Amino acid sequence: MSTERNRIVRERAYALWVENGRQEGRGEEHWLQVEREIEAETAPAEAKSLRKPAKAAAAPAKPAPSEKAARATASDPKAGKPKARSGNPGIPAR
Repeated sequence: MSTERNRIVRERAYALWVENGRQEGRGEEHWLQVEREIEAETAPAEAKSLRKPAKAAAAPAKPAPSEKAARATASDPKAGKPKARSGNPGIPAR
């Protein structure tokens, strides 16, 4: 165990001992509890670093035309074409 981790465990085990009323003879229990807590805290971070990076998401596919639009286009050949416009907004399109 590293010196830094040992220091952290010792300080947290002491705080746990104080929280539990400073009962004698429970030092090892507190020490082991803190070690388990630290292991649980660091395990998810270590597991993430071992995983392969996720692939970039592919661009979403273009939505299929609606049935209504498909039927309108099939029955009216002009339905899919834009109407001609004049350059003047006051004059209606033919």
